[in-house]
Amino acid sequence: MNVETATSALKYYDLPNAQLTFLGQSQNTTFQVEIPSGNKFLLRLHIGIENTIDGEHNVWREPSTIESELLWLNALAYDTELTVPQPVQNRLGEWVTSFARTESESSISCSLLRWIEGSHLEDEPTAQQVRQLGVLMAQLHQHSNAWSLPGGFSRPTHDVEQLKSATLTTGCAGAKQSNFIRRLSSVPKGCPASPRIAA
Repeated sequence: MNVETATSALKYYDLPNAQLTFLGQSQNTTFQVEIPSGNKFLLRLHIGIENTIDGEHNVWREPSTIESELLWLNALAYDTELTVPQPVQNRLGEWVTSFARTESESSISCSLLRWIEGSHLEDEPTAQQVRQLGVLMAQLHQHSNAWSLPGGFSRPTHDVEQLKSATLTTGCAGAKQSNFIRRLSSVPKGCPASPRIAA
């Protein structure tokens, strides 16, 4: 079903002869999209494993919530030197595509972003990598503090307690998880949070 749904979603974008590769399923179902020119994209179907974290899993799938994330990503791409997956509008100029494959099915939302090459960090981060991450997070906070939110912007905050809950539910396991939670525990409560970007 998901491959068929992804194929249906691509009809709303100007991506002829696209090749789909399934990536995974968690909060969203994701595919890599490659076109004959060699350009790649990330297609997100905003359906996935039903994981309830504080009863909020449906909030992340609201079209207004998804669009708000994409608006911020687009602003980051234009306003900063940060490397972010820039969103792509559909043929109607919309950031979020909502559709139903049949009249009997409920509507599904999807979004398309430009592909960024990268790799997973397999080991514990080095001190230099942690510092680099801190610099990147500071830039995100600086932009979010200075950015004028567009009308209707709607993103739940993602604070330390929510991050701990998400890590326990879907995050890394074993020693890595324990180390990560221990580090989070050292962050003061009430620490400000920026709008969350979800994969």
